Parts: sequence; C-alpha cells; structure tokens
Amino acid sequence: MRAILRRIQKKFSRPFDTRPQTYEVNYEVSVKNTSSSKKELNLILPIPPQTPNQQRQSDIKLWPKGTVVKKDKLFGNQYVLWQINFKPQESRLYQLSFKVLILPAAADLKKNYLMNEYKKISQKAEKFLAASPHLQSDNPRIKNLAEKIKRREKNVLTIIKNLNQYVISHLSYGRPIQGLYSALEALDNKITDCGGFSSLFVSLCLALGIPARIISGFWAGWPKNTMHAWLEIMLPDGRWIPADPSVEFLARQNRTKKSGRLGFIGSDRIIFSFGCDIPIEIGNKTVVIDILQNPFLYSENGLDDFEIEMGFEAKRLRKS
Repeated sequence: MRAILRRIQKKFSRPFDTRPQTYEVNYEVSVKNTSSSKKELNLILPIPPQTPNQQRQSDIKLWPKGTVVKKDKLFGNQYVLWQINFKPQESRLYQLSFKVLILPAAADLKKNYLMNEYKKISQKAEKFLAASPHLQSDNPRIKNLAEKIKRREKNVLTIIKNLNQYVISHLSYGRPIQGLYSALEALDNKITDCGGFSSLFVSLCLALGIPARIISGFWAGWPKNTMHAWLEIMLPDGRWIPADPSVEFLARQNRTKKSGRLGFIGSDRIIFSFGCDIPIEIGNKTVVIDILQNPFLYSENGLDDFEIEMGFEAKRLRKS
C-alpha cells in the first residue's frame, strides 16, 4: 500500500505540463462600430489543428453561425471568416469554443543524422525551407551567421543544438508585441519576445537547408493564458522536433516555471497555426498576415472606426 501511495504522490507532484491535460477553451471577440454610419468588416479567427499531441475532444462551436470556414493554401491552416455589416454604434460578440486533449511532446536528440540526408526530403517540406518577410534566411547577415555557427559540423542535431545555444545566449526576453518580430529585428534589437526568438532560430535553420516552422498559439492551464510562439524543426527522416528558445532562456534565469526547451514541449499550450506570412483569402483578395493567432480584422475603408476586445480562456479540466 505504501509503495502505491508513493507512486501516486510522485505522479501528481510532477508539474502539470509534463502530463496529458484536457482543456475547455473559449475564445471571445467583441467588436464595436464607433462611427455614426454603417460599416463593413471581416473578422478572422484561427481554428486549432488536430495533431498527434493535440486532439480535439469536441466539435468546434462557432457563434454566431452562418460563417465561412476556409484553409490557407500554403500551410493548410484553417480559419473562420465572419463578414459583418455593422449598424451605427453597434457592438457584436463572436465566439469560438472547444474541448481539447494536449499531450507533452518529447524528442530523442541522440540519434545521428548527417546534413546530406536532407537531399532525400519530400516536396511537402519545401515550403518550410523558403524565406519570407519575417524569416529572412536569404539575407547575407543571416546566412553568414548560420555558417559561422555551423562551422564544419555535419551532424544535424549538433548543429541544431548550437543554433539553439546561440539564440538563447545572444537574445534577451522583453518588449512583447501582438504580431511577429522578424529575424533581423530580433538580431538587431537583442531584446525581443517569444516570436523574435523563434523567427531568428527558424531563419538560421532555413539558411543552412534545415526545414523549420513557427508555431503560434496560447498558453493553457496557467493563471494568464496569453499568446505564445515557438517552433519545430524537421529532421531528415521527416519527424518534427520542438524547440522553445524564449522559455528556455527564461528558465535558465529562473524567471519562469514553464518547461519548454529544445526537444520538449509541455501540455500547457494550444496550437492555433503553423508557419508565418500566411496568405488569407478575403472575398476576391489575398491578404498576407504574419501569424494566425490573435483576431485579424480587415476592412477596405480602414479600421479607425472599430474597437475590439478579446478574451482567451483555457480551463484545465481536472480528473475526479
């Protein structure tokens, strides 16, 4: 009996994000037309994907109904689009809710892979090798820096570890923004947020021919479930391994209890999209947005007459 009790105590003394967690999520957006005339507006919210470590336990509930669900043609992210006609001074509420099971993700960082093995990579990975406005892997500064860190190393995981160490040791956390810092902004500013840490890390990978991608979402299970960004890196065998350089930086300074790091992501976050510089279709137009995470508003006449408030709650459901 004592042995059983010790096992139970050990299990539940571990941080909650090292165990599977189920969350009840409510994403709410309030929009007001502050003008004295009618206004048209497009409102976009991302729909969380299904992954091996993120499994929806219920259908997505959308309010109000009568909306359009679309998928971006580059990364395959799903999003919901409300096309709204506002009356003067009118306020409206929009909601997205669901239940989801999140599993911690851990990767084996000991296996040997060589850089030349990326020659066998599939066409599906090519989109995760391309430079973009926020991932400036084709910039000479980024390319030269990546080669300097790599040196003559040929082992993929050793290179990834060295890139991770460089980012963590050369950047500091601060100045968070709602959008995404580019790799060059992070490199120049030195002080940046989770997105800047991730943009620089991804760009250094791409500059060396290592596929990688930004992941955007929200924290879950903590007192404040704020937005967060991290990344994944593809190995030559097609497996993705996680990395969270901003949290790893903060953990080394004892500034956070969160446990994200190279090779491990806890069950304390919910993914809403993959990639960045994402093409979104609105009517007959394509609009490129940095990341699919926060509410995205679009109006041909501008957004000066609109006020927006958002709330994100991810309630951890404890087992009885």
